[in-house]
Amino acid sequence: MHLANARRIVNNCRKLSPSARDIADLMLCHVENGVAFTNSFGDISAPFYMSIERMFESACKHIVKNNLRDDLLVRRRAIVSRAAGIGWGFPDTLGEIYATLSKGSRPEAVGK
Repeated sequence: MHLANARRIVNNCRKLSPSARDIADLMLCHVENGVAFTNSFGDISAPFYMSIERMFESACKHIVKNNLRDDLLVRRRAIVSRAAGIGWGFPDTLGEIYATLSKGSRPEAVGK
């Protein structure tokens, strides 16, 4: 998985002017695939997790900016929930990002 290429694809898609929802979907798909990859193949590396965390934060900011918060709430919660048990503090960071950028959410409420 080439994370720099994945990030480049997201940035290039933004230039094509698709809907805000489509961009959010692409960004969340990237994060979902990163979580699924780790859950399938085991622990990766700190740079891998940091890249996925940055994309999740970018996605959440994009979602808030474009008023898509409610539309993608369940999907963002599922990402944090599926990251449970992964190393490097990854699930904690995703939970913090989610809580900070999700109205009325707390990290401990994620996945419940």
